[in-house]
Amino acid sequence: MLGRGARRSLLAIPARGLHRCAPALAAGSGHGVVGLVGAGNMGRGMAASLVRAGVACVQFDRDVAALRSSVEAANGQEGLVLMARNTASSSLQDLCDRVGDGMVIVSVAGEAAERAVFLGPGGLVDCARPGALLVGCGTVPVSLAKEVHAACACRKRGLLRFLDAPVSGGPEGAQRGTLAIMAGGSAADVVDAERLGLSALGPGVVHVGGPGCGAAAKLVNQQLVGCNMLAATEAMALALRLGLDEPLKMQTLLDLLGRSWGNSAMLQRTGALVLGAMAKASAASGDVGPGTLAYDAALKQALAVDSMAPLRNFSKDLDFVLAAAAATTTTVGEGAAGRQRRRGLELSATGAARRAVRRAEGLGVLSADWALLTCLHERSPVAAATAAAAAAAMATTAAAPPPFETLAALAASVPPALGPMEELSLRMKCAVLAGRRGCPIAVIDDDPTGTQTVCGVAAQAQWGASMPSPSSNVCVRMCV
Repeated sequence: MLGRGARRSLLAIPARGLHRCAPALAAGSGHGVVGLVGAGNMGRGMAASLVRAGVACVQFDRDVAALRSSVEAANGQEGLVLMARNTASSSLQDLCDRVGDGMVIVSVAGEAAERAVFLGPGGLVDCARPGALLVGCGTVPVSLAKEVHAACACRKRGLLRFLDAPVSGGPEGAQRGTLAIMAGGSAADVVDAERLGLSALGPGVVHVGGPGCGAAAKLVNQQLVGCNMLAATEAMALALRLGLDEPLKMQTLLDLLGRSWGNSAMLQRTGALVLGAMAKASAASGDVGPGTLAYDAALKQALAVDSMAPLRNFSKDLDFVLAAAAATTTTVGEGAAGRQRRRGLELSATGAARRAVRRAEGLGVLSADWALLTCLHERSPVAAATAAAAAAAMATTAAAPPPFETLAALAASVPPALGPMEELSLRMKCAVLAGRRGCPIAVIDDDPTGTQTVCGVAAQAQWGASMPSPSSNVCVRMCV
């Protein structure tokens, strides 16, 4: 869809067959024609909600098959009583020409796609007519939202308008028209967007503040979603291991938690998915039942299916959150105390959620739902052995008398210092163990590709994000 290959020029796609997939555009019950860019999981649901509310819609996506499917699904809904229809567009220019000075909603996947749609050659800032209202519904960094605001303000004689208006509620909310919409920009533009049909996507658009405030609110939301989802999967894993591993017991627990302080929308959503997977696992594992490796494998398989709200989306979203938190360093104070630096934020829970998504990435299951992580919390053999050894050492230490009577005796017991290369090799081996548990390992090297031996440890390396360095070396992530 539009998120893939977004760096390419957004020129017209072949129009052959596009306009056969929808009836002629109808007038939309007092609304103008609304443009919609994106026909993925979110765009498909948005198109359906707009048409159902009587808003005529013209939609564009580079993926012709996805576009055709979205148009047909919107126009094929049962019980439509209004004459509004969705029609396919062949390019962003064609879409803007048909919308005129109306509203264009953009729902595409990823920062690169959003940048290309708004700011790229042949993008909306180039194609939209003066007076048009552009609405970005994707999750993006605050800096990009402000950049689009600035680009619109200095183009088309300042008559091009923009709202950063991310949404929350997932594909289900887009399909039902129940999305939470958080808008940044002019309050007057928010009112105009609702009048033009944006409220068909959700019950009321919330004006958070000026440019970038909608994007900021969405990052806070995604931080909470990621942390709550991770906590929910840990809760489900714990419940299963503590014997609440039958559907009736799990349903009872979810009902109870629904009235408790531990409840959350993410918990109930994850619990419902786990409940469905438990029924499938019971059928697949036969007479073996819960509490067995066969059942665990069947449960994992039942959860490892493609999701409309996949883990892949949170890979980028949590990166945006962590980057924004780290960049919050500011200068405060000008009086007698002088100028002082306020450091960036360390979000430990968000970091844990990001590592969990990275673990799923390593297993190749990023298309699955968060609920799959319920089956991925088991300790690795190394972690379990380390924890057992630590517990045994603590118990022995607590029971034994102090082994040294004097500091001299303690000093005499310390082994001789390691040589520089021995110590470096030991450190590298510890890093490799960490890497096997999903932690990234950074190595400075001038040729990091392929299999190499680093301090006596064989490692498979690949190019990663570069880091500032006094030389031409680059930082790579080791895949062990």
